[in-house]
Order: sequence, then C-alpha cells, then structure tokens
Amino acid sequence: MYRIFYLLFAATILFTSCNNDDDAGTPEPEEENFYALTVGNTWEYDYYKFNTQTEDFVLMDAALTKTITGTTEINGETFYNIQTVSTGTFNCIFCNEEVQNELVRDSLGYQIYTTGTISFATEDETEYKMADQPFGEVFGKLVAGTSTVEVEAGTFATVRNINYVKFPSGELSVGVGQVLYADGIGMIKETASAISSPLPFGEIRLRSYTQAQD
Repeated sequence: MYRIFYLLFAATILFTSCNNDDDAGTPEPEEENFYALTVGNTWEYDYYKFNTQTEDFVLMDAALTKTITGTTEINGETFYNIQTVSTGTFNCIFCNEEVQNELVRDSLGYQIYTTGTISFATEDETEYKMADQPFGEVFGKLVAGTSTVEVEAGTFATVRNINYVKFPSGELSVGVGQVLYADGIGMIKETASAISSPLPFGEIRLRSYTQAQD
C-alpha cells in the first residue's frame, strides 16, 4: 500500500510585445501534483532489512519498480494505475507478488483508492482508517511538519504519515510504521514494523526516479 504536500504557487505575469503593442496576461495556474501522479513516472526502490543485533538497516537482494502505466475513469474521477514489479531473491514484506497494480487519485490532499480508502494525507492531522484486520483496525495519521530524509536518490523535504493498529480494547500497537512523500516527487521511503515490537523490520528507500514530460 501506498500511501503527500502542499505547494503554494505564486502567480507570474508574462509580458509579450508585438508590433510595439504590449499585451499583459496571466498564464493558467499550474496544477498541484503532490503525489506526482503523471503517466510515465517511474520510481525504483531498494529493500533494507533491519538487523536487531546491530540495529542497522542492511541492503538486501530485493527491489521494486513502480510505474504509472495509465488512467481509468470511475464515476467521473480519474484514477492512476500504479504498477509495482518486484525483483530479487529476498522475499521482502513489500514484495508479495512479482507484479501488483493499484488505482489511486488525489482527493483534496488525500491519496485514495477506488474503494475510498485513504493511503496518505497531506493536510489533515485527523487519523484515518486504512483497513480492518482480525486483530484490530489499521489507522494512518499525518505528522505535523516536514522531515529531511537522505536516500540513494538524494535529499528530500518530506511529509510523514504513521500507521498503527488500534485493538478492540482501545489500546494502540507498540509497533508503528511510517511513509514519507516529497512534494511533486512521490514516495521516498516506507518503513514497516511488527505490531508487537517498537523496532522496525524492514523498509524500502528510493534509489532513483524518472518524471515523464507532460
């Protein structure tokens, strides 16, 4: 699952001159695209497993390539198909199948699936429900502020969402995962944790990305 932020655009005035007559005009405002939802965009990630003895992340032979392959119209809304291809010999938690597809769109700052389920939030810090599981409900929540994250692809200012389990008793899981997105770039890093341990067990980090021309 995947699971971004706000960029304020200043209006600029373009002056052109023709036959000594000046015409001033304002260009069309640039559309915000926090999640980098553009057909042709591609991201490559490496998988790291957490070593509990050294408390370091270790690069494993497992990688994911995510590509926006097209769009689908559903009830008048445009959803983007993100195809994930897994390669390598190590069976990571993020590599459940060799090829996975999911449809998402940006809805008022939320990245949502066709079911309406939220996978990421960029503005509202209210917790959102992600899934029902036999052991409890999975929730996500935006963490205020930005975090600077360095990965193989570069250094990025990111927006962070955490995810956790709420048990029927009302208690929260000890383990907390996190997802980080950079505005206009896409997902930079995702960390997974077991619900019963405060330690992570693995994460994917952005190695490279290619942005298609509109």
